[in-house]
Amino acid sequence: MHHFPPQSKVWVYMADRLFTDAETQALTNAIADFTAQWTAHNMQLKATGQVYFNRFIVLLVDETQAGASGCSIDKSVHFIKQIEEKLGVSLFNRQLIAYKKGEDINTFLLGEVDKYVANGELTPETVFFNNTVTTKQQFDEQWQQPIAQSWMKRYLPTQTT
Repeated sequence: MHHFPPQSKVWVYMADRLFTDAETQALTNAIADFTAQWTAHNMQLKATGQVYFNRFIVLLVDETQAGASGCSIDKSVHFIKQIEEKLGVSLFNRQLIAYKKGEDINTFLLGEVDKYVANGELTPETVFFNNTVTTKQQFDEQWQQPIAQSWMKRYLPTQTT
C-alpha cells in the first residue's frame, strides 16, 4: 500500500469481532486473489488490500491507471459480503465505532457514545478509527486519530476557559 499515490481510493470495513489469526491469514490470501483479478469495464485495476489489527479490511485502488466504476465497486461489495457469510461477521455496520485502549481495540455503538464519554472511557486524547476516510492520504493521516481532532469531537463536552 505504501507505493500507491495519496489520492488512491480507500474503503475501510470493520468487523464486529476480531478475526482469528487463521481467519486473518485466509483473508489476506482472499484479498490478494480478489485484488489481482479486480476489474472495471474489463480493465485491470491497480489494487491491493490488507487486514489491520485482525479487525479491519482495507481495500485500495490507484485510479490513475483505471478508475473504480460502479460495477467494480459492486464487485468489491459482493466480495465483502461473501466474507461476512463465510466468517459469520458483520462488516457493514457503520454505527459501530472502534477506539484504542492501550493495546486493545474496543467498540461501541454510536448511540452509546454519551455513556462512554460520561464514564471517562472516551476522552479528547482517545485514539479512534475514522473509517470514513476515502483516500490513501486520509487513511495515512486520519484513520487513527485522537477524538478531539476528528468528527467525533462533537460528542465531547465543550471546554470552557
